Amino acid sequence: MMDKIDLNKIYLNKLPADDSNEIYFELISMSGLDEMHEYSVKEEFYEFFEYNPFKTKTETEQYLKKLINRTKVIDGDIQAMYWFVRRKNNNNLLGTATLVNINHIRKSAEMGYGIDPNYWGKGYVLLLQNALIKYTFESLGLNRLHGVTMLNNERTISSIYAAGFKKEGILRDYYLKDNKFIDGLKYSMLKKEYFEEKNNVNKINVKVNEKDIINIISSALEEEVDIYSTMLNTENWDSIHHFIIMVALQDQLNIKFPTNQISKLRSVKSIISVIKTY
Repeated sequence: MMDKIDLNKIYLNKLPADDSNEIYFELISMSGLDEMHEYSVKEEFYEFFEYNPFKTKTETEQYLKKLINRTKVIDGDIQAMYWFVRRKNNNNLLGTATLVNINHIRKSAEMGYGIDPNYWGKGYVLLLQNALIKYTFESLGLNRLHGVTMLNNERTISSIYAAGFKKEGILRDYYLKDNKFIDGLKYSMLKKEYFEEKNNVNKINVKVNEKDIINIISSALEEEVDIYSTMLNTENWDSIHHFIIMVALQDQLNIKFPTNQISKLRSVKSIISVIKTY
């Protein structure tokens, strides 16, 4: 069984790490209040949340204090971890990430996050998810990472499948939003699945034709791309279409991308490079 005090030390001294070197995590604190409030008033941010947008900085402050309070150690137990997630190139706040409902006996935790709408569809959520997955299984040594989202949240559902999570089932009338009940999609990943995928050393034996790869990506996006196209500079390349691209490439080239690679394949160049060398 995991030592609860060790879990506390890990949380305080080691943060989730992003292999792409594009984002970083820091423990939440009141120092991020102003930045957090900037996106906390945007209506689109709450599209798949059950509560209403914050209207004042006081509301954001109260919410942030509540999150900080949840991270307190009680009788040696941590039941929730919260971080700010920032871009490395300019330190701008992307949003928050969390592991909650940490069960020390069952070695499980629930994943959650909230991203500033300005950064939706640019692949940052894939990097965030990948970092949380790695942290959960490699640093914390937990056995199960799970979550739930509204069944109509296509963007999030596409990203979790791309990250390697599996559907567990439908939670009927799980959410209540605007006086309407909405089903929830329950998903999870197990430690053994994560390491089986990570240790998969099968080579992709495919004869690469760069033009064919570009054509497959263009077709999946319904938009012309070239060797310089990326998620950041291509209008239709959001998290939903990213998953569509991966599926199309795997089906048409008869290959299988490791799920821990998918979050990094956010440009035509990186996709071609992996297919050539993996």
